[in-house]
Amino acid sequence: MTSVKSQPNPKPEPQEQGKPPDTESDAYERALAQLSSMRHIAAVLASADSLEEACRASLDSALETLGWDVGMVHLRDEPTSGFKLLAWRGLSRAAATRVETLTPEEAPLAWLADDTSPTVVASAESNPRWEALGLHREQLGFIAVAAIRVEGEMVGTLVVGDRSEQPPTELDLLFLEGLALQTGVCAQRLRLRQAYEENLLELNALYSVSRQVDEQSEIAAVLESFRKSLKTVLGITRCAVYSVDETGKHLRCVAWHGIPDSLVRVIEEHSHRGPFRKALNTGEPIILRKLEDYNGHPSVSELAQEYQIQSALLIPVLIGRHGWGILSLYDTKPRDWSPSEVRLGQMLAGGIAAALTNIEHYRSLSQFAERLQRLHKVSTQLMEAEYPERVAVLATESGLALLRADVVALHSYDSQYGVLKLLSAHPPHATCVPSVVLPGRGFQGKALRDGVCIARPVRLARAGFDGFAAAIPLKSGEDQVGVLSVYRDRLQGPFSDEEVEFKQLFASIVATAMHNARLFTRSEELGITRERNRIAREMHDTLGSEMASLLKKVELVQVSLEQNPSRAKEELARIHEGLQHTIAELRRLLAALRPLTLEQDGLLASMRRLVKDFEDQASVPVTFTVEGNLPSLSPRVETTLFRVLQECTTNIHKHAQASSVAITLCMENRQLFVTIEDNGLGCDTSRMEAQGGMGLRNIRSRVEAAGGRLEIVSAPDQGTRIRATFPVSQAPEG
Repeated sequence: MTSVKSQPNPKPEPQEQGKPPDTESDAYERALAQLSSMRHIAAVLASADSLEEACRASLDSALETLGWDVGMVHLRDEPTSGFKLLAWRGLSRAAATRVETLTPEEAPLAWLADDTSPTVVASAESNPRWEALGLHREQLGFIAVAAIRVEGEMVGTLVVGDRSEQPPTELDLLFLEGLALQTGVCAQRLRLRQAYEENLLELNALYSVSRQVDEQSEIAAVLESFRKSLKTVLGITRCAVYSVDETGKHLRCVAWHGIPDSLVRVIEEHSHRGPFRKALNTGEPIILRKLEDYNGHPSVSELAQEYQIQSALLIPVLIGRHGWGILSLYDTKPRDWSPSEVRLGQMLAGGIAAALTNIEHYRSLSQFAERLQRLHKVSTQLMEAEYPERVAVLATESGLALLRADVVALHSYDSQYGVLKLLSAHPPHATCVPSVVLPGRGFQGKALRDGVCIARPVRLARAGFDGFAAAIPLKSGEDQVGVLSVYRDRLQGPFSDEEVEFKQLFASIVATAMHNARLFTRSEELGITRERNRIAREMHDTLGSEMASLLKKVELVQVSLEQNPSRAKEELARIHEGLQHTIAELRRLLAALRPLTLEQDGLLASMRRLVKDFEDQASVPVTFTVEGNLPSLSPRVETTLFRVLQECTTNIHKHAQASSVAITLCMENRQLFVTIEDNGLGCDTSRMEAQGGMGLRNIRSRVEAAGGRLEIVSAPDQGTRIRATFPVSQAPEG
């Protein structure tokens, strides 16, 4: 509930100096304008390139929508611990910039310390707040202050005011609060992007180096770069590099020079024992001064002798303390490897290890930069989604690759039942994801209860899953949004600390997007409720009076039929015209409402009645099939299904020239599928959607707004198949 705080008010002015109070119609129109403005500014902020641009857009939207005179936006300046003015309108520069000189206790941010709702401060001659801000000379009637928050923390304020004495309404303050919230979401996105761009500048500096290394076949190129040094310093022309294979028991040759393939393969085959294994286990070089010193396997000695290899130096390649592999140096004569030659060989092995480390490091940085780019793209899509269902679908679909997981699920917290309900899972057929989770039960419930990320091994025998899972609570400020769950097969190993941190970053973006979508949904529901009330009043005031007037005209016609037929004919014409106007008005009013038949008869009965009407009007047989029992659906999904069927049957009647239609509803893997197929003329879907209007584009927008996906398959003279898919979570009974 929005609260209003005020300083002592000045003496009241005459009513004509203020703004007249809004009528109910004015209030509705004002609410509609504010809702439209909120949707517009959300799109503008989603594309803003700087904080200054975002703050100017927010301030302009506030003043234009509310019709007020002055305003300013300031944010905390982290380096100075002060405040930075980013936008102002209608104020003198001295008054606007004064906020940058205030202490944290004097700034408008401190006015909201005890309340999260916007604060209204009325003008007064001795008002210390006005004097601190330098507003006592601006001749203002009031100012309203709303907090700009990032992850629940107040980082700035949106201050707007007017020179009239008429205080703002609760609806005005609600709009101001939503606008400040949108500004905070935009500030968070821009800060994430700024951090990403700073990292990208560093990554670009490393990219050219990593690209060169990648283009040189990695280890073979590294060995080639050392081969010249070996020949110059040690007189060695034959060498090889071996790495430990996945089992950790054998060596695998990754690069060699001057030795035959057959010798390489024999050493690989018998590397689990002998001097190669000893060097790897001890981390110390092994010197083979002559061929007889090799005791690994006779076949190695035989091939070495055949190819005139008499001595060798085996040096472990260590990355950290981990034995990565062996650098082997060969000579064609018996050789007494001196300590200096051994040290030089170790330095070369260390160079190889450093090169390998750099290769992995650069590759990791490149992969991380790519993931950040993808995360930025996904976060933009999430912030633009208007409904929680759509946010959930986008988060789970994009999270599959972004989080390197086999299954990603999003459970939404249902405060009514106190449980977690599955909102979306990808892939949809995953059986390891529960539909409902009680708080404190399972790793998702514990993550929600404790407010911490939980990553652990999970084995679900009934679901056939054995691997690792992580559950990250979704919170926006103090609000419990839900839980993001990530599953990975055991063969891929557990989640590293870096992976968990990245998942938490992704989850924070999802939580903000979910919170933003919920706010939008609540504001939309508020607008719908007000619209329903307005239509009810309008039907009573307009249609009621028109019907009463028509009734009187009918009575007049009854009297005039025998006495004055010409006048009766004129009245009948007026009645006909009035009825046409009344019917058109009634249709206009009903078009904005949820179909009445859904409220009275439910979804299936309404759809069957719609199909029956279509058959009667179009004379086209329809096969209507429902497979299994449909779960309880949200009003939005029910309305969307009905409207999609209504739109499709209308299009078939008008354009398809079909001789048969098949409609199927079925549930599978927690998804509801609705398929509408006809054998008519078909169409070019790309051209039809590009034209817009009330056709395929309208159907797609309806489905996506309800969190679903739409597939349209059609071609000229080949009929049309439209399939809508909706994620469905079964709510607990209670």
